[in-house]
Order: sequence, then structure tokens, then C-alpha cells
Amino acid sequence: GDAEGFDATEARKIKGVIDVVKVPGGVAVAADNSWTAMKAAEAVAADLGGGRQRAVPPDGQAHPQAAHPRRDGDVTGRRALLAGAAALPLPILVRRPARAAPPPPRIAAEVAAAFGGRPVRDGRVSIDLPVIAESGNAVPMTILVDSPMTPADFCRLVHVFNERNPQPHVARFLFGPRMPRAEVTTRIRLAAAQTIYAVAEMSDGGLWAGQADVTLGFAACMDNG
Repeated sequence: GDAEGFDATEARKIKGVIDVVKVPGGVAVAADNSWTAMKAAEAVAADLGGGRQRAVPPDGQAHPQAAHPRRDGDVTGRRALLAGAAALPLPILVRRPARAAPPPPRIAAEVAAAFGGRPVRDGRVSIDLPVIAESGNAVPMTILVDSPMTPADFCRLVHVFNERNPQPHVARFLFGPRMPRAEVTTRIRLAAAQTIYAVAEMSDGGLWAGQADVTLGFAACMDNG
């Protein structure tokens, strides 16, 4: 599905924002750095539907190298990625709804271990990430859970899993019914282009999840600690 409509008035006032445009599956923000793109995305009021989106610049022309770069980390893949990035007013950030798809096998195994095999449903969790981040050292990320946050119905925990870092279960965020909404904005260090998967644990014990993909211009240096 597409964004039914959006208001980018406040987002366009932020210094460093190049443009805000509708793309299949969401709203894309082009800015001169990742953090500005993330802040502008937060300022966009959008009615979002489901679906997967591609990286599309404000001129409306899709760039295949940037939208679907190789992820094997070899020289050819890196050159293709950088060639695509050079053609775009980067970074492009798409405000994405939860993507309904099975997580990568490594994440699926970690989620099963973390929750004892309890069922996890797709939905109610959205992840904002740059489609292409300049570096993996500090990638901005916002996770938002659709929850009324009342004493009878609230989000208790958000767990963050990643596909290709040394530690797959990377973070836990605690919430309570007195909080106005279940949202966290942070930065994450990434070793490679990969999928980020967030699971929200609700007060009734239900588990909901969303995921998003991020591609890196340059990966962060990682160790196994």
C-alpha cells in the first residue's frame, strides 16, 4: 500500500532537508545527512499503508544500484553501491510501516530463543532507518509501536535484533502506561548492510514485530565483544 496522504510543511522547514516525496509504501525524505533525514521524517504527518518501498530520489527516477545494491561486501558490490549513492541526493530515508515478511534465519532463531517459541505477529511496529546510511558507525533509528499506552493496554518492552552484527539481540527498551507513546529514537552501530527487526511485547503478553533494511556506504569496524 501507499501513503494515503502526508503533510511535509514542518519537515521542509528543517535546515538540510532537500525534499519530501511520496514513494510506493511510504514517504521519502532527502537530506544532506542521516540525522536531518531522521528528524524530518519524524515531522512528517502521514497516513501510511503496508508494503515494501524502493529508494527513489525527488526527481522520481528509480536508481537500481541504490535501491537494490549487492550485500556481499565485495569490491564490485561496494562500487555499485557508491555509484548509486553518488546519483542520489543522499541520504534518502523512507518512513516505513511494518514489513510483513519472515525475518532472516539468524534473527528468527534468536527471536524463538528469546520468547520461548511464542507466536510473533507482523504489524503495529514501524522502524525508521535511512535506506542508505553513509557509515555504519552511528545509524539513526526510530522505533514506534502502535499502542494506546493505557493502564489496561500498553507496550511493555521493545526488543531489537539485527542480522549481521556479532551480537544479534542488541537492545531492550522498557515502557510503562504513564508514557505518552511507545517510541524510541537512538543510533545503532552496524557491521554490514542488513535487516533490523523489532519485537514489541504488550501488556497482554502479545508479541508484534516489524522490520526494515538498511544499506551502508561504509561498514563500522566491529569486534566480537
